[in-house]
Amino acid sequence: MNRHHEPVSLGALALTILLALPIGLLSIFSTTTTGEQVDLAETVFVGRVVSLQVSLNPARTIVAFDVERSLIGSATSGFAASGAARYQFKGKPAFRVGEDVVVLLTRDAGSGASEVLGQYVISKNEATLESEVLSPVTGMAGQGVYEHGGVSLETFEQAILARRGFPITAPTGGEPTIHAGTAQDPLEPNDSLGTATGLMLPPPTLVTGMPLCVTGLTITAGDLDYFSFDANPLTVLHARTQPPANITGSSGLDTVLGLFDGVSGDLLAVDDDGGEGSFSRLTSTLEAGGPYAVAVASAPDTDFSGDGTTEGPYELKLELELGAYLWNTVDLMAGVSLDGTFIEDQVGFRCIGGQDVLSPGVPADGWSVAYNVQERPAPVTGIFGGAGDQLSDPGFTDELLLKSFQLGGFMDGSGNNRRGFGESRALVTYSTDPDVGVGIVHTYRWSVGSDTVGGDVNVQIPAHQAAITEVAYNRVLDVDLFGTGPDQFEWSFDPGSRVKAFAVDTATNVGNLTVPAQSSGSVTDDMQMALLIEHGRGGDVIVDGRRYETLYDLGFTMVKELASRDDAVAAARDNLLAAGLRTWVVAADQDPDSGTWAAFGAGLSD
Repeated sequence: MNRHHEPVSLGALALTILLALPIGLLSIFSTTTTGEQVDLAETVFVGRVVSLQVSLNPARTIVAFDVERSLIGSATSGFAASGAARYQFKGKPAFRVGEDVVVLLTRDAGSGASEVLGQYVISKNEATLESEVLSPVTGMAGQGVYEHGGVSLETFEQAILARRGFPITAPTGGEPTIHAGTAQDPLEPNDSLGTATGLMLPPPTLVTGMPLCVTGLTITAGDLDYFSFDANPLTVLHARTQPPANITGSSGLDTVLGLFDGVSGDLLAVDDDGGEGSFSRLTSTLEAGGPYAVAVASAPDTDFSGDGTTEGPYELKLELELGAYLWNTVDLMAGVSLDGTFIEDQVGFRCIGGQDVLSPGVPADGWSVAYNVQERPAPVTGIFGGAGDQLSDPGFTDELLLKSFQLGGFMDGSGNNRRGFGESRALVTYSTDPDVGVGIVHTYRWSVGSDTVGGDVNVQIPAHQAAITEVAYNRVLDVDLFGTGPDQFEWSFDPGSRVKAFAVDTATNVGNLTVPAQSSGSVTDDMQMALLIEHGRGGDVIVDGRRYETLYDLGFTMVKELASRDDAVAAARDNLLAAGLRTWVVAADQDPDSGTWAAFGAGLSD
């Protein structure tokens, strides 16, 4: 957690007078404030919502949390500091699976069910690596927190403890800090991997914001600073340099930050000016366990040869985070993300030690839903959005981000956690009076030993939204098996079916798919995969009298080390067909090093 924010103010005693008023009197003037919620809470904890289970008779919801830490009371038995916790609530509380939250609870003495006094959504600030509370915080001015989003999680936690009369210290004992020195860096010499300063990083967590901070460091011209550490497989490293806390303005130093394999010495990632000002920041998934090292140099030394020219003091922050992934056997994985959640097609499929099969960060990698709204003035009929961005109509109000996500985990025979279930949800709305919208649910399943990721896409239209017609689901995947350049594509679909799969050129994105005239074909070029569901309105199927929805099977597969292109295409196609996916598109390419062939395939069935 970054500690360079303004400290919690405990001296503003005049501001606490209002907060000391009886709750009943306060409620005359406003809705319940955060301060009142803290006063009434029996339990306050930080964690992630991992599952929801709804019971209709009686109306109850069981919510399971992965508890990061308890602030007040205990979220687990025996006042344990962390672990899993399950709570039963009346009705259906407004939790979303996958959210990181601060939860304030009390218990209904009559029913024994828990009651949510307050829930505050947490998100990581990518610029600072701090976890921040995005929900408005009210009635906490006496503790130094004012109504706005983006307050640091640490400040919020300290303010909660202060209001309840606890000492103002970080609940986990504070950010781990190593102070190297002042005028001269006493960790020298650490100019090589062999002389690296050994560090022990805190274990990875789901909620980031407590990095190891090494202070008192200095870079001189031609200097290199190496720091080594151990990490478990498939964790995410956050690393950054920053100016010391006592430095205002420019420190004169322009850092370069590199990540190295601790055994081979290979440079795995490098960043120059991704941090604050001329400082550095990198985030990288550590695929294999074992020793690693980060090195700090001064610009322009991007190859860490010792020819940097700038000088000055700096601090180094390092943190490990639990990565979310689906992993089949020992060398192929999907969805390791850089923020702890499975983000569709942003990191995609890759072989351990190899590059991504789906290009990360390419705008085309993503999905969208397009639909027509009846009785709206032309040309407001087509509503598009995808890959996280609005593409056209200003009436489209929701970015297609994953609003909710859940991962289920299990252990394989070697004791490794291979997470094998993922679900994501998004509600795409169009601003009218009233709003109309379509819900999309993606589900994925990948068992240990399986060669195909199976799942489905659930397209949902609330039954009362009869103004919605001609729904289409669009998905584009930018495939590069062995570096950028041409791959060999084949596809096949039934022209009379709702679902289509084919190859498109690199100018195509999720908002402008056009079905080719030929329902089967092949092409060799720098192409992309396209999946299309021409959902339509069909027979207006109503489920439980409330919702119109249809499930479509979805799957991905990858094969490698085949003798020929035909063998690779056939193996990927057969995997998809065996999973019941009759509509498919496959890309194949030859490994320039080994001469063998690999193929990646995607498929649909209605």
